[in-house]
Amino acid sequence: MSRHVSRWSANPGAALVAAIALTLAAPSTAVPAAGAEPHAQQLAQAVPIYQPPMRGAPQGRVGGATRGAAEELPQLDVLAPDHVGLTTAEQPTLYWFISKPVKQKVQITLASEKSVKPVLEVDLEQPPVAGINAIRLADYNIRLEPNVEYEWSVAVVPDQAQRSNDLLASGIVKRVPAPPALTQKLGSGQGEQTAAIYAENGIWYDAIEALSRAIERQPGNAALRQSRAALLDQVGLKAAAAFEKRGGG
Repeated sequence: MSRHVSRWSANPGAALVAAIALTLAAPSTAVPAAGAEPHAQQLAQAVPIYQPPMRGAPQGRVGGATRGAAEELPQLDVLAPDHVGLTTAEQPTLYWFISKPVKQKVQITLASEKSVKPVLEVDLEQPPVAGINAIRLADYNIRLEPNVEYEWSVAVVPDQAQRSNDLLASGIVKRVPAPPALTQKLGSGQGEQTAAIYAENGIWYDAIEALSRAIERQPGNAALRQSRAALLDQVGLKAAAAFEKRGGG
């Protein structure tokens, strides 16, 4: 049985987050390192600066840290801001960080504010690697409804019979329509600046996914990893950012 209790089942009267205004901004610039590859120079000119789409919102992220048995349990974080994070994707990829491999079961849960029963509850077939891991909603045929908040969580389960001992991290994701101006800017052929454009317009999950997919294509690209570290630092994900600064190892 899952330990997951969504914030909506605990507080069914919670109000929906107010409508969000997205303000377009020009990409930030930085001086590329000498000798950098062309695409790395492009990215250096587009270091993402995340502009939160709301101010004073309730806390939305819960982080998992070692409790008691420090030699057994790792640092666990979802790559989410501490407020409702936005995506324009119907099937986004959700990223999370774990500081070291674990032998225990790892469970991913996705719950909608519109339903008591989780939309997704799955045990990972393979143990996670140390560092940043991903769950692609498309792999499970899960589609987010527009303007609905979803709480997603990652749990390390040391004892199936004592789920109160789970190491748990969670965040909130909400799908919103992409403003026409944002769509136009993304289609202007700015390449590696995609992550910066999303970040500057408050679309957290699309920014981190754009950057992460670039890293998947070129895992040895230090400029890409430093940009992802900068993005993580901006929302207080210090452990994941430090891992990236070390080159993902």
